[in-house]
Amino acid sequence: MVTIDLTSRVPNHKELNFDNFIHTFLSALMVVFGVIWMNLADENKNDKLKIFNNNLLQNLGIALLIVGWVNVMYALNDSRQGVNFIFISACSMLLIAVMIGIRSNKEYYEEKNLEPPSWTKALLPLYAGLFLILILSVIVDSGVDEVHESNLTGIKKYLSYFAQEINFRTGMAIIAYALMMASKIVIVPWENENNVVNSPGYVLQVISWLIVAYLNSTRSFVN
Repeated sequence: MVTIDLTSRVPNHKELNFDNFIHTFLSALMVVFGVIWMNLADENKNDKLKIFNNNLLQNLGIALLIVGWVNVMYALNDSRQGVNFIFISACSMLLIAVMIGIRSNKEYYEEKNLEPPSWTKALLPLYAGLFLILILSVIVDSGVDEVHESNLTGIKKYLSYFAQEINFRTGMAIIAYALMMASKIVIVPWENENNVVNSPGYVLQVISWLIVAYLNSTRSFVN
């Protein structure tokens, strides 16, 4: 008979999985630098010197964004299954589409010198909602199936988990989400509009991803 020691799987008592931490964080940095490269393409387009090729910057940025998000999805899903796996995979793919959609719409309507339609304003709130679902899925531990209310199923099990785990991990997740939204919705748009380069917009995104990487690498990993 095979026995499993569940004491090592309790969510509050995990050691850092260093390999997963590095994988998650470096992948997230690719996402951040992908956005930075795409913004550089905008700045270069408006620069009379045009030091770089706009298409090169744009394509490099999109490539970094997509490859980075795919790797983030892989790192976040490491050793996960069930509802968690589905939420993280779906949110990651949708976030890629939304980020590219925001970028494409911005370029199209700027080139045509047209006012964007009202529906495009829903893209940022959609991004915010998807990232919230993603980060909540990250803090749910793989050990929830064995150590939390095994008689419950589906969404009731996860609600029970959150009710019992309003702790350090949840607080850190809230901080990471707040930093990302402050950067994406407030600071970076203001930077782009006012041509500010020494503002902490992208620094906040890096800190947010650092927290997400930590949360993701301090959970149960099933071999």
